[in-house]
Amino acid sequence: MSNTDTIETRAATRLVALFTAIGLGVYLAMAAVVTPDALLTQQGTTEQVHFALRAAHALDRDAELGDQPVVWLLGSSIVREAFDAEALDVLLPHQAVRKYAFNRGGPIFVWSFLDEIDLRPGDIVVTAVHPDHFRADWLAYHNKPTVYLNTLMDADELLQIEELPLADRLDFAVTSVPPRDFWRYREAYASAASGWLLHTTLGTRAPRVRTKHREDPFQTLEKTPKFDTIERLQRRNRLNDADMVLAPGQTNYDGVHRLIAQVEGAGATAMLVYLPNNPLYYERMVSPQTMTRFHDHFAADPHYSRLSELPEDHFLDYKHVNFRGRDVLTQQLATLLSKED
Repeated sequence: MSNTDTIETRAATRLVALFTAIGLGVYLAMAAVVTPDALLTQQGTTEQVHFALRAAHALDRDAELGDQPVVWLLGSSIVREAFDAEALDVLLPHQAVRKYAFNRGGPIFVWSFLDEIDLRPGDIVVTAVHPDHFRADWLAYHNKPTVYLNTLMDADELLQIEELPLADRLDFAVTSVPPRDFWRYREAYASAASGWLLHTTLGTRAPRVRTKHREDPFQTLEKTPKFDTIERLQRRNRLNDADMVLAPGQTNYDGVHRLIAQVEGAGATAMLVYLPNNPLYYERMVSPQTMTRFHDHFAADPHYSRLSELPEDHFLDYKHVNFRGRDVLTQQLATLLSKED
C-alpha cells in the first residue's frame, strides 16, 4: 500500500468516526428529551397502548390501594368493553380493580404487559381467550402490529415468537435496547412536534394533551352491524377450522402459557375468560365445529371460565358488548372472582 493510500484510508476512517460520533450525539440528545413525561410526548399520544402504559406506570399501589389484592383486567378492546372496572370495584369490597386494555391486546401482548404492572402475591390477572387469537398467522393477519412489538416486547420475548421470521425478530429487538422510552415514545413526540410546526406555519389546530383515549374507558353507544358491511366483515373475520391452531408454536397459544407461568410465579392467580360474541358472529363467521374444539380444549384448563351467551341486543357489533352486555358480564365476573377470594 502506497503512502498516499495510507493517508486516504486514515482520513476516511476519521470521517466515519466523526459521523458516527455525531450520530451518537444526536441520538443521545433525542433520547434525553423523548420521555413519557415530556410535554410533546403527552401531546402526541394517540395509541391506546401508550395510555395504558401511562396509567399503569402512574399507579402508586401502596399509596392508593394499601395492602389490598388487585384484580388486573388486561387485554383487548373486547375486554375493555366487557367489564366496568368501577362497578366491579364496588362489587368486590375486599379487592381493588384496575383495567388496562388496548386494541388487539391478544395474550402474547398481555404476557408482555405483565412487566409493566406491580403484580404481587394474592392478585388475580384476568384476560380473554377467543378462537380468533389462535389463527395460524395471527400476527400477519393483523399486519404485524408494530406499535405493540416495539412498545411492549423485550428482546428475549421477541426472539421467542416463532411466527416472526428471524430477521423481523432481530429488527424489532433493536427497539428494546436502552433507553427504552425513546423507542416507545419517539413517534408520539415527533407527531406533536410536527403538529406544532403545522400550527405555527399553516394555522392548524395546536396539539393538546389527552388524558384518555377517545374510547376509554368504554363506549356507551348502541349499534348493530349494518347490512352493507356484513359481506366485508365476513371476508375479514371468517375463521376456518383448519386455521385455528391450539398447539405450541402459535403466537398466542405460547403467550397464554407464558402468561400463566409468569403470573403463578409471582404468587398470583391467572384467569382466562371466554367472552361471548353476538349470535350473528356464530352464524356468519365461525363454524360450530371450531367453537366446540376451542371450548373442549380450554375446558381442561383450570384457569378457564366461560361466561354465558347474550342476546343480539346486548352487542355493539359482532364482538363488542354494549352497556347491556357490559352490566351482565361485569356481574358474572364479580361472581367468579368472589369464589376466588
